[in-house]
Amino acid sequence: MCGVSGILHKIVASASGLAPVGEQLIRMLEPMTHRGMDSSGVTIVGEQPEGDLLVRIWTDSVRNAPDVLARAEDTVRLVGGVVCSSRHTGQFIRIVANYEGETQELAAALLETPGVALHSIGCTSEVIKDVGTPMAMDERHDIGAIRGTHGIGHVRMATESIVDVNHAHPFWAYPFPDVSVVHNGQLTNYHKLRRMYEDDGHHFQTGNDSELIAVYLADKLAHGEGLEDALRASLADLDGTFTYLVATREGLGYAKDEWSAKPLVTMETDDIIAIASEEIALRGILPPEMAGEEMGRVEPQNSELATSGNEVTVLNPNARHNLGVGIFENCSIRFAGSVGYYAASLLDGPEVVIEGNAGWAVGDNLMNGKISVTRDAGASAGSTMRGGELFIGGNAGARAGISMKGGSLVIGGNAGFLTGFMMQKGRIIICGDAGEALGDSMYEGTIYVAGNIASLGADATVEPMSEDELIDVLAILESKGITDKRSFTKVVSAKRFYNYDSLERLEKSAL
Repeated sequence: MCGVSGILHKIVASASGLAPVGEQLIRMLEPMTHRGMDSSGVTIVGEQPEGDLLVRIWTDSVRNAPDVLARAEDTVRLVGGVVCSSRHTGQFIRIVANYEGETQELAAALLETPGVALHSIGCTSEVIKDVGTPMAMDERHDIGAIRGTHGIGHVRMATESIVDVNHAHPFWAYPFPDVSVVHNGQLTNYHKLRRMYEDDGHHFQTGNDSELIAVYLADKLAHGEGLEDALRASLADLDGTFTYLVATREGLGYAKDEWSAKPLVTMETDDIIAIASEEIALRGILPPEMAGEEMGRVEPQNSELATSGNEVTVLNPNARHNLGVGIFENCSIRFAGSVGYYAASLLDGPEVVIEGNAGWAVGDNLMNGKISVTRDAGASAGSTMRGGELFIGGNAGARAGISMKGGSLVIGGNAGFLTGFMMQKGRIIICGDAGEALGDSMYEGTIYVAGNIASLGADATVEPMSEDELIDVLAILESKGITDKRSFTKVVSAKRFYNYDSLERLEKSAL
C-alpha cells in the first residue's frame, strides 16, 4: 500500500510568481504516512532555474559524492553543455546546465558515468526522493522552500522490491524532460512488458514495477501519442490494480485500473486542483474555513460518551479512519465532516449521521441501527451488512453491498460496478444508474434501480416489480426526502448457478 498526491495551481499569484508547492506536497503526504514509511518523494514543476536543464543525480557513497559530481560535470561539458551551477548534499547531486542538444544524448552519457544514478532531467522540474517519511525528507532536502506551479508526491510501502532511494517514487519518464510518475498498486504483467521494452532499447534503473509506467508513457510519447491518449491506452495495456499520477510541464494527469481497487479522491476550488489517495491529505491544504480547523475536537473513541445513550457530536473528524467502530449500544453519533475508511462499522444499535463523504467500507458488517451519509461513499459501502439501514445521499463506489446478508442499503445517486456482488439477503435501492456486473453471483435479496443499468452480473436477472413493492420502496425514499422517483427495475438472482432442489449427502444426513 502506498499513497499518492498531486496539486496544481490554476492561477499563481505571489511576489515570486510561484506557489508553495513543495510545502503543500509535504502537508498532503505527511497525513498518509500510515500508507508507507519506507520512502517518500516529490516532483515539483514550474521552477525557474538559471539554465536550460535541471539534473538530479544520486550516488551510493557520501565520501565519493564530490568525485561523482566532478565526473557528472565533465560529462555535461563533453556532450556540449555548460554547467551553470552545481551542488551536492550528502549523496544527492543537483546540476543546472545550459544544453542545446538532445536530452536523450545527455541522459545516456550521464548513465554511463561511474557512480551516477539519474533521477530526472527537467526544464522546469526536478525529482527529489529519499528513504523515510515526508517530514524526514523535508528536513534533509528543504522541500518546503521549493516553489512551483504544480507537482506530485508519494509515500511508499515496499512490497515488490527493495527499500532504497532509487526504488522510491517518483520515476522519471526517461528521456523526456519534465515527465514523471507516482504509482499505488501492482502490475501483474510487469516482467512481460519489461522484457518487451528492453528489447526495444528502453532503459530500466530499478526492479520496481512502478518504473514500468514511466517507461510505458515514454514509449508512447516517443511514438507521437499525446499524453491523454497514452493514459487511456494504459487502462488496457497495464494489467493489475493501479492508480498513478503523471506530472508534465503543462499539468497533471491520472489513470485508474478498471476495477478501481486503489483509491483516489479529487478536489477543485477556484485556485487549485488537488488529488490524493485519501481525503485526509486534501484537508492538509484546505483553508481553515473549509477544513474545519477552527473547530474543537471530541475524540470518537470516548467510550463513556458513545455508550451511555447520549448524543455525541464529533467535530473536525478530518477524514480519519476507523471512526465510530464497534459500538453496541443505542446512541446517536454525528460526525460534523467527512470520515475515512471503515467508519461506523461493526455497529449494533446506534444511529449515525456523517455530514460529508465516507471512505471505503462505511457501515461494514452493520448488524442493527441506522447510518446516513449526506454525500458520497467510497467502495464497498455496506459490505457484509446483516441488518439495519445504510443511506448514502450521493454516489457509492464499486462493490456496494458486497456479500450483503440483510438490511437495507439506499443510494441516492449512482452505484459503481459489482454492486450487490454475492449478495445473500437484504435490499438495495439505487436512485441513479448502476455500473457493470450488477448483482453478480447474488444468491438472494433484491436490487431496485431507478436509472440505467450498465450490465447485469452473472446469474442476475430482471423480473417484474409488484405494486406493493413499489409502494414500499417509495415510502422508504420519501422518508429520506427523495420524492422524484416513480419507476424501478427489479434485479434478483436467476439461481442458475446453484442446485436449490437437492441436498448434498452430508446435508441429508444432518436432517
